[in-house]
Amino acid sequence: MNHINYSDIKNRIVTFIAQKVKEAEAKGAVIGLSGGIDSALTAYLTVDALGPENVLGVLLPEKGISSKQILMTRWKWRSSLELNIK
Repeated sequence: MNHINYSDIKNRIVTFIAQKVKEAEAKGAVIGLSGGIDSALTAYLTVDALGPENVLGVLLPEKGISSKQILMTRWKWRSSLELNIK
């Protein structure tokens, strides 16, 4: 059975993100946050690659989500990843 080194995979992805942002001569990244696992993982890896000060998260709530739910989601993202949220 092959051993999967998840730490190595994560580090390779984080390095890839940092390299692509540098190649683009960008100051950072903007991540769309839906609340799902895909955007959560993308935000986590991007913050790890660039630092929270260089990542802007944009909430993309589903239709029918209340203002209170949006504020709670914003607080969760901000407190867990120190991410700027709009």
